[in-house]
Order: sequence, then structure tokens, then C-alpha cells
Amino acid sequence: MKWTNLRALIDNASLGGKYKDFTQFTLEELMRHVGLYLPHGLSPSPQIEMKSTPQHENPVNRNDFVHTSFGGNVSRSRRRHHHFKSFFCSVDPRIPVPSCETHPNWKVQPLLKHMALVSQSAIFLGRNFSCDEQTIGFQGNQRDKQRITYKKEGDGFLADCICSNGYTYAFWFRHHEASKILIQTTGCSPLHARVLALISQLLDKYYTLGMDNLYNSAKFCRLAYSTRQKVIVHGVTRPTLRGIPTIVKQEEVKRKSELESVRHTVKAAVLKCDEICSGLVSVSLYDTKPVYFLSMVCENITWIKKMRQVYNTQELKRFKMPFYRLNIVDFTTTIWAMST
Repeated sequence: MKWTNLRALIDNASLGGKYKDFTQFTLEELMRHVGLYLPHGLSPSPQIEMKSTPQHENPVNRNDFVHTSFGGNVSRSRRRHHHFKSFFCSVDPRIPVPSCETHPNWKVQPLLKHMALVSQSAIFLGRNFSCDEQTIGFQGNQRDKQRITYKKEGDGFLADCICSNGYTYAFWFRHHEASKILIQTTGCSPLHARVLALISQLLDKYYTLGMDNLYNSAKFCRLAYSTRQKVIVHGVTRPTLRGIPTIVKQEEVKRKSELESVRHTVKAAVLKCDEICSGLVSVSLYDTKPVYFLSMVCENITWIKKMRQVYNTQELKRFKMPFYRLNIVDFTTTIWAMST
């Protein structure tokens, strides 16, 4: 609150500047404007100021609770939120702003630190969790925004996150520089350095970490288990440059007539005589094309019988139909669904 009001004073607000009607924010008022972004995040509107309008005018974008919380005066609440967006500060405005190359999140870094502290203290993280990327949608112009055409959220800011049961435990933004010390000491990529930095925030040992093919590799499995937390990694991976042995790889058939002859073919190999990562299992399964897995939690490889609901279009009824799934696939999909 002090820094926001100081920023307004520096910009000559209420003294002949841009906002002549500006008055200093109280703590309660400032918290209301910050809290406005919670319902807006859950139910986005074309403009956040729409939330302050009575709901009977537009049931989709308006909100009676927000309307009454801001005093019931639409024009006043909208104008006041313009003041908030212009002057809100989470850092001291008297401090010189550093370079965007080294401090891309400078203006909101205290808020991000507080979010990280609260998110980790508010939950007891179980054994199983996952690491994946999250997107914060953003349609404006910003140097750190990334073009994203393969997700529903569209363009925005990407962050590598550790999640469990739909809860984000820790995060590291992609546009924030990865630890140079980790890159130099381990020889890993910036992507894996960010994940190792997230792992270092875990409190206990012997967690089970699920990853998709963007992250998983044999080298990272070894690095994760060599940390103080002794994290055990599993998940799908890519066939090239990820440590999959040649003996496990399967050639992809080109003709549909040849698919049935190779479908459900399983190949596996186990890493032996490694002081850190002994027992790493590499598995390939031919489905519609070869799928590859790396796992440190696999004790055996077998087919397990499952049941699923199917709809009979002739009898217009649902029936349970048995099918078989490889146990490593079942474990990966089950843990991934539980942890993300």
C-alpha cells in the first residue's frame, strides 16, 4: 500500500497529473482490487471492470458480489480500478529497475515469492507428483510472451511446475534464467536445470516424479536420484537423444496392413552396474506407433486385465468389456492423472 501510494505521488497523481481525482489507497481497498483478479481468473470477462456491474444486466460477465463490495457505484469503482492498474507496486518504486535480461519478473517478484512460500506451506506433498509446463494466457504485447498454437489457452507465459492432485507446489517461469551453477556442475540443459531447482525445494526423500517426453531422459533420471531428495523418475520419453538403448528401439511400419503383425510388441532393457541409477528400465511398446518409457520404479513388466464401459449401438446399452494394458503404462497414466 505504501509503495502504491508513493508511486502515485511520484507520477504527480491528484496534483495536476494524469489522475486529478486520485486519492490514496487504504489497505482494505487495495486488497479488494487485488482480490478482484480471483473471480476474473475463474470466470474471465472481456474486461475485468465488467465484474463491478450488477449481474442482472449481464449474468455472464457481471457479478453482484463484486458490485456490492466496491460500493455499488459502477463508474466510481471502474475509475478506481484504473487508478489501481496504473500505480500498483509490489516493490519500492525508488529502487532503480534492473535489466529485464537478469530480472524479467522484477515488478512482481515479491508477489511470486510470497505465492511460492504460501503454496508450499499450505499442503503436505505426497509421494507421487508430476512435473509439467503450465501456461498463463496473455494476449497483449510483452517481450517474454511466447507464441503457443498447440494449447487451448493460446499465447502466454510458460512455467515449469511441480504439481500434485491438481495443486501447484512449486514453479519456475521459462523466461527466468535457469541456474548457471546447476548447468555448469551437472552439464544439463536449462530445462532440466529448472526442474532440478524445483526438486531442491522438496522437504523429504524418495518421491516418485512423473514426466512426459519433453522432460524425461536417462541422464535426468540419474541427476534426479543423485540429489539430496533421491527423486525416482518415470514416464514416457523420446527415442532419440534420451538414452534409449538401440536394442529396445522398434522400427515404425509404414503400411496399415503390417500394423497388426507388430502391434503390442514389447521390448525392455535394464541398466546394470551403475553406482547411482542401477535398475533404470527402458521399455518400448508398439501401439499405433512405438512408444518409449523410462522408469526407476518398474519391478516387472506384465499385461494386466482391465475393464471399461462400451456402448452397444444395437442394444442401446452400456457393457463392461475387458482389455489388457501393460502395467508400466497403467502405472504411468494412473499416477499422472492423480498428480496433475
